[in-house]
Amino acid sequence: MSWLEPVVRCHLPGYSFEAFLDCLTATTNTIVASRAPEYHEIPSVERFRWTLARLGIDRARQDWLAPLLAEEHMANLTKRTHLDVSATTTLEALQRQGYQLGLVSNFDSEPAAWHVLEQHGLLEHFGTVLISAGFGRRKPHRSIFLAALQRLGASASGAWFVGDNYEEDILGAQNAGLRSIWVRPQRTVGQGWHLESTVGCTRQVQHLAEVLACID
Repeated sequence: MSWLEPVVRCHLPGYSFEAFLDCLTATTNTIVASRAPEYHEIPSVERFRWTLARLGIDRARQDWLAPLLAEEHMANLTKRTHLDVSATTTLEALQRQGYQLGLVSNFDSEPAAWHVLEQHGLLEHFGTVLISAGFGRRKPHRSIFLAALQRLGASASGAWFVGDNYEEDILGAQNAGLRSIWVRPQRTVGQGWHLESTVGCTRQVQHLAEVLACID
């Protein structure tokens, strides 16, 4: 979070950056702890507004400083994103085989999420994109998965969901009735995919490029 220090020191001269970080951490922990079971998304601007309130900043300053902090934070995050080397080729291969593609993402700033997709040239591959900040709920809530299916005109039983987060992606997809593929780069899963019902996901792969071989 060091990229926020110049903003804090410039606009909150009476407060240490360490105190700001302590309040931001406490706010984030509160948000995370309160997510289940409804999984409402708290936009980035609100997270910073609540942080400033915890720090004792008046509402008038919150109203202009929270957006400034959120903008700086998201600008840094978007610069740090990296595209999986096989992402584009995998998406293109799926499209050539006639699959409709949708994206469901947990991101607390919709403009930043769209910027990331645009800068990596990914938007053209998806028939629908749902960002939690715009939708209002996060994965693993089943409503965001079902909304994506509805927009695609697809059924849960005929769809696959690919993700790398077990609780948010895999359990969320399964609760919505989708089959799932868990991308687990950190674990050797052998050649291609295999079933492993003990962990609750349908199939596992080590690399995104293996996804195409998994799908029936």
